[in-house]
Amino acid sequence: MLSSPSRRIGLISLLAGALLLAACAPAPMLQPPDAATPEAPPEGGANGLQEYYDQDLDWTDCGDRHRCTRVQVPMDYDDPDGDTIELAVKVAEALGTSEGALFVNPGGPGSSGLEFLDSVDAMFSGPILQRFDVVGFDPRGVGESDAVRCLDSEGLDSYYGSFFEVTTDAGWEDFVATETDYGQECLENTGDLLGFVDTVSAAQDLDVLRAVMGEDSMTYLGYSYGTFLGATYAEHFPDRVHRLVLDGAMNPALDYAEIAGGQVLGFDRAYRSFVTDCQAGPDCPCPSRAAWTRRSPRQWICSPRCVMIRCPPQTRTARSPTPT
Repeated sequence: MLSSPSRRIGLISLLAGALLLAACAPAPMLQPPDAATPEAPPEGGANGLQEYYDQDLDWTDCGDRHRCTRVQVPMDYDDPDGDTIELAVKVAEALGTSEGALFVNPGGPGSSGLEFLDSVDAMFSGPILQRFDVVGFDPRGVGESDAVRCLDSEGLDSYYGSFFEVTTDAGWEDFVATETDYGQECLENTGDLLGFVDTVSAAQDLDVLRAVMGEDSMTYLGYSYGTFLGATYAEHFPDRVHRLVLDGAMNPALDYAEIAGGQVLGFDRAYRSFVTDCQAGPDCPCPSRAAWTRRSPRQWICSPRCVMIRCPPQTRTARSPTPT
């Protein structure tokens, strides 16, 4: 039986997801810091990886100065002759003379590098766009790459619309049962790939991408979880790093629960600061501080228009986690 304080922590975490902040939270794709470090293959590929490093790519136009392709990598790097998967790659070609590829990962984990590249002109300064071919990719398990599949659209609508009264034993048990069923659906619909969606494998994929793009070394920009992927790449392939920019770095010494807990506290602090600042102005639509403090914070959510809404008793609950 879960104690009340633990339930409250779980409720705060889920409420953060309901506020659309959980999209920044890392997922179990993270490896512990002591995960085994694979032997980096020599340039050109070795350890049975030669064919992956030397593969030819078929490129297609996929937008204004964008080109797209798919890259084959082993599902399991310990068994390079076994099953393979494909990674979707999109390149925004340099506006001027290219100095090489800049690989980007927007975080998540689970965020699409292909979708990120659709906003490349807004995300990067003119000098960067002039000098680099910006490369976005969907990591293994994500988006247009061979991806994790769990539920169909109708099932996802039902799942993400679910609410649970996790302050009761029955509500908590319903929540656990629903999440367990969801995980089983992911396993059944994804198959063996689900066991190989991890950061170490993603870093090895990144080195294959570097090679097939014709780059001798890695120039990389990662946000949030992307900093962990970049750091993992640097740990496993230190001689191939040229320039890394790690924006919003994660602490790799923390486990998933510690990272998630820290983010929840940060979300809470930012949310309360937002409300306090709003209430200091003359036209704030949020309730007064007296009204705020008289009620439990979990009874309130704030819409994108800063309209504070008190949840009715039957829905004063936790929503299923928001997808990343």
